[in-house]
Amino acid sequence: MGSMASRVLEGLRQRLSSSAVALLLFLAAVPASAMHELEHGKAVGVIRPVSLSETAWGLLSLPASMEAEDRVAGILLLGDGESVLDGRSELYAQRLLSLGFGVLDADFDGLVADEGTPAHPNVEPVGRRLGLTLAALDHGAELDPGRVAVIGIGLGARAVLEGWAEHGGALRAAVLVYPGCDAGLIARAPALRPQPGQGRILLVHGDLDEAEAAQCADLVAALGGAERGVARYVLRGADAGWDIDGGELDARSYIPDPANPARRRAAQPDDARAAIALDRMLIFLMGALDPQ
Repeated sequence: MGSMASRVLEGLRQRLSSSAVALLLFLAAVPASAMHELEHGKAVGVIRPVSLSETAWGLLSLPASMEAEDRVAGILLLGDGESVLDGRSELYAQRLLSLGFGVLDADFDGLVADEGTPAHPNVEPVGRRLGLTLAALDHGAELDPGRVAVIGIGLGARAVLEGWAEHGGALRAAVLVYPGCDAGLIARAPALRPQPGQGRILLVHGDLDEAEAAQCADLVAALGGAERGVARYVLRGADAGWDIDGGELDARSYIPDPANPARRRAAQPDDARAAIALDRMLIFLMGALDPQ
């Protein structure tokens, strides 16, 4: 394995849970091309870094149940940078892997950088992130290119929207998790509107902020609504950040504001509502990715 990939693995170890760290340490000692290894008689899926650009890397995880010749449906995860640190990305990845999906978790914020890299690198523009993540799939044969969807969290949801007009045809579906609906995003919606034949979009948001919830409804309408395959799911009684690991952080936390990542917005971790929302997302994704 090359020195750059080894440094990326080192960075990835620091952001994963203790169980994932043990798995990653185990896999770091085997060739990157290895499909499976045995640990106590059980198959262990592949976890490996994937280059997205000169400054960005992703973490590709494959389910332990897949066979050497399998090609599984894939989910791209685009977060807001901090989602890989506060448990949000792991929440989605672990559940998706348990259901047999492959997961490519994209990091465009330098969180897996080695020690010589600036803490705040020149990150890729939001509008390029979906395309770069999709392009990375061309370098691996484990994911079925005809069965790929994406989950965008916070700023990552905006990245999905910004790239959808150009790349939506390569995806079966997208889930946008609290993208921070605001007047600016609504104004841009006509240019971002899905074209006929592109995948379906589900916008998931809470309703504690009544003004923002109303703007999310306006955003869905501005994107074309049901006619263009755009729907929304309202998580009753939820604020943004319900999917943060409340056991790791204070009950009240702060996450980047998708409308302006330089600002922070209050978030309320809520395990029960996170489970409800995730089930709804999975129903949507499994319906979209079911073999035709």
